[in-house]
Order: sequence, then C-alpha cells, then structure tokens
Amino acid sequence: MLKGKEFGQAIDAAITLKIESGGARSKAEIARHFKVQPPSLSDWVKKGSIAKERLPDLWAYFADVVGPEHWGLTTKEWPSGLSSSAAGRHSRHVPESTLPWPLKKATPERIRALTPAQQRQVDDALDVMLRGFEAEGK
Repeated sequence: MLKGKEFGQAIDAAITLKIESGGARSKAEIARHFKVQPPSLSDWVKKGSIAKERLPDLWAYFADVVGPEHWGLTTKEWPSGLSSSAAGRHSRHVPESTLPWPLKKATPERIRALTPAQQRQVDDALDVMLRGFEAEGK
C-alpha cells in the first residue's frame, strides 16, 4: 500500500477523478461524506495519512473511479467485502486490467514516471483529443 506523500497524491487524484466523473460535486461534499471538515480532507492529502479504520470507507467511496492498484494494493490485498462491489463499477477512468494497454508510445511506465502535475497535463490533453474523436463519431 502507498504511504506518505504517494498516498496523499493518490487521495488527491481520487478526489479529482470523483469530481470529474460526476460522483461528487465538490471537495466539500466529499468531506461531508467522511464527516470531516474540508481542512481535514486537505490534511489527508498534504500528510498522506488518515486513520487506519477509515481506509475501508475511503476505498469503498472511491471504488467507482479507482481500483486497488491506485492505492498500491493488489487484487488479492483488496478487502474481500469491496472486491465484488468494486469489480463491476469501473468508470471511464479505470481501464480493465485484463485488456492489454492499447497505446504503444505512451506506456504506463512512462506515464507513472511523470510528476502528478505532468500526469494531469497528459490526462487533460488526451481528454481533449478523445472528446474531439467522440464528437466526430456522433
């Protein structure tokens, strides 16, 4: 499982994906879900830690936008209570792990080597291109 700064970045990315997917309207709404004030949510990101007993709720809440690999877990490490609910609820942001990576030049390794800010830039650029292709298909 991710720890420290990497875990904080994973929380931040999951928050962004949740909002972008329409699963939440704002960080304040996410904070309300966890029954904390927005500054506490910011602390989770900044410090990269939350109370251990909150982890299952964190994983379950974001399971519609990220899977176990996002948190540095394997499918075997994923809590059994979450595996069935998370398995069928992949969003457009989470590729099916059984499918081969379709891009030849933008490999997962190259993407992971980027900073989180650079990853967001690549994601934004791809999103613009994909939206254009999708619009052409309509």
